[in-house]
Amino acid sequence: MKRFMLAVVLVTMAALPNVADANEVQTFTTDKGIHVWLIEEHHLPIVSMSFAWHGGVEGDDDAKQGLSHLAADMLTKGAGSNDENTFQQKMQENAISLGFEAQRDTVYGQFRSLKDALPIAKEMLHASITSPRFDEDSLNRLKAETISGLKRYQSDPDWMLSRLMMSEVFAGHPYSKRTLGSQTTVNSITRDDLKNWHKHLNREQLIVSITGDVTKAEASTLVDETFGDLPERGEQAAAPDADLKGKKQVFVVNYSGPQSSMLLLWPGINRHDKDWYAAQVMNYILGGGSFSSRLMSEVREKRGLTYGISSGMSLFDHAATYNIEASFKNENAGEVVALVKKEIARMRDTKVSADELKAAKDYLIGSYGLNLTSTSQVAGHYLELQRQKLGVNNQHDSEIGLRAVTVDDVQRLAKRILQDDAQASFFVGQPKGIVPTKALPGVE
Repeated sequence: MKRFMLAVVLVTMAALPNVADANEVQTFTTDKGIHVWLIEEHHLPIVSMSFAWHGGVEGDDDAKQGLSHLAADMLTKGAGSNDENTFQQKMQENAISLGFEAQRDTVYGQFRSLKDALPIAKEMLHASITSPRFDEDSLNRLKAETISGLKRYQSDPDWMLSRLMMSEVFAGHPYSKRTLGSQTTVNSITRDDLKNWHKHLNREQLIVSITGDVTKAEASTLVDETFGDLPERGEQAAAPDADLKGKKQVFVVNYSGPQSSMLLLWPGINRHDKDWYAAQVMNYILGGGSFSSRLMSEVREKRGLTYGISSGMSLFDHAATYNIEASFKNENAGEVVALVKKEIARMRDTKVSADELKAAKDYLIGSYGLNLTSTSQVAGHYLELQRQKLGVNNQHDSEIGLRAVTVDDVQRLAKRILQDDAQASFFVGQPKGIVPTKALPGVE
């Protein structure tokens, strides 16, 4: 019955007002010193909580790459007195959603429960972060699944592009480490490694965002009773700022097939840069606005050279990149790259039109929060604002920042980051007309 009720509740959420707009965000620190953002939403008996610890997969030892990803996944594979099957069955019977994921810079957690199941849900979350079992049979199964996935990914051009980019652009920096590890490093991970990793979970580096049918007093108690038994401080050191490598290099992975995939990369800007809003407008016009973007118009609509081409900023805590990605027939590679360079030069050397500027700003302002239609999405959104050290009034601040952007701002930003040749260019396939500075047989 609880599972059916949750399904009805989630479907109904689509008809509710945007909870992010309808409620004031409350910020406070609990008695245990944990920072919390709370959005009360009492229309439905649901509580969603997103939380995160600073420091992610970049902290893995070189010989144990993939440890953070594996350990985070293991947190829900049995805890306390409950083995994996019992733990998973309890979650299912009580309609509890609970999961963890380790990424670069961050270990994320997500939790959702019906209000009447909150006591048992809290107990299960507390057990998963304070007394995970890390049973050998579950560990061995997950290791086998990870290695199987790695083998599949080695024939995925998009995965190869991403892996190649991280290893080359961030060579020598912790960001170059593999999120999933390699077959060798995953095989080497032991139960003792998971226990040592678990020591990184602490209260000092924890942030929490809650949305749903709870008051401030209830939320504070929920957080402290859930996380309060963690140690106050952890052991993982922060990564240094990254100096992007691979300048002006062209990397080509020889991969048999009719198509090539491409990723072009320039240095980006961080979220607190004075030109952030100009960058959002520029990106929308160049390649972030889907069918309304210049790149889509020139490369797909007018010439039919690709099904899709897009651009966007990739943000890390200690680096930022600006990327253009596309896939196309091998014989079209040279023409696509030439068109991209032409549009890069036009964006840099010629001011965008007043109509383009208005359309970009209207879309970016109007689309803010459109995906925040459930308590889980709202909690995740405000967690990310917290993580990026942005204010609770970010929607209002963003509108002011975007409205202030001028055509001169866009051109200045384009001149600042967009050079004729990308910082680094990556291709997977057999792209005609592309001369590599480094040819590779594959990506491990």
